[in-house]
Amino acid sequence: MTQNTKFTGMQLLTVPSDYVPLTPDDSNDLASRAGGLFIGGTAGDVVFRTGLSGTTSRTLAVAANSFIPCEITRVLATGTTATPIHALLYRS
Repeated sequence: MTQNTKFTGMQLLTVPSDYVPLTPDDSNDLASRAGGLFIGGTAGDVVFRTGLSGTTSRTLAVAANSFIPCEITRVLATGTTATPIHALLYRS
């Protein structure tokens, strides 16, 4: 059996180097781009910007103990109700 190991335009995810708690902020980007978010014990909405969305915000309704696997540049306070939120950081 042959495994298909060709990925076009994708990067294989690895285990995060760190989980860092963050406070949503409407004005400032994260200090380091996150490779995703972990939402802890309270479900709700997460409003964020990605590496490709620029100033356009994305809103996702998430369950407690969920992951959002996406490059995140900012988590906005306005509209974000899920808590706690941790950034997944990867070594470069």
